[in-house]
Amino acid sequence: MHTTLHTALVAAALALAAPALAQITFYEHEGFRGRVHTTSGALDNFAGWDFNDRASSVVVDKGSWEVCEGIGFQGRCAVLRPGSYDRLSTMGLNDRLSSTRPVNARATHDNEAPPPMHRPNYDYRQRPNERLFEVNVTSVRAVLESSERRCWIEHQPERDGTHAGRGVMGHQIGGSAVRRCETAGNDTPAYWEVSYSFRGTAHRIQMSEPPGQTVTVNRNGEPRM
Repeated sequence: MHTTLHTALVAAALALAAPALAQITFYEHEGFRGRVHTTSGALDNFAGWDFNDRASSVVVDKGSWEVCEGIGFQGRCAVLRPGSYDRLSTMGLNDRLSSTRPVNARATHDNEAPPPMHRPNYDYRQRPNERLFEVNVTSVRAVLESSERRCWIEHQPERDGTHAGRGVMGHQIGGSAVRRCETAGNDTPAYWEVSYSFRGTAHRIQMSEPPGQTVTVNRNGEPRM
């Protein structure tokens, strides 16, 4: 009897702990940007978030998840393994999701999505329940790509000066090779160095695109895109 009770308690504890072992975060825009919502349990209708047909990228923090076009896990679905999916459009699910639920991570699923990003880069993504602030940009500096040095071999004829006329000083009697080089500038910025001040502290970040008049930061002054 004690064994049976102990087994039942263990099973109940595992059942209660199961949701904590799974977590998924949805982003409004590609590249983990825009509004963000996260859940550790099944959600049969994104309408509670006002988020139906609005997710464009996903981060699966823990466990495996099934994401579906229709409410109540209906319609076309895909199973996502842990990792970062920066574009749901590659699965044909951009702005189409309406429900999600955790699934058995050890099982094989016929509707598994392509593997997640190998090296995700979402340091600037908004975290769930993170308060954000808009601060003014104080300076912007475009850093150009490195200059390119190009060299070539130029063959020059030799002249003997016997047939001068109309600017032509002689005719070719031989030839020589001359190596010439030039530095070609590149006007394409490699990145933009952006400065701003938040709560008395100066910050400097690198951005792949030119900023507007403000940047979005969290309470620590860290950028959020």
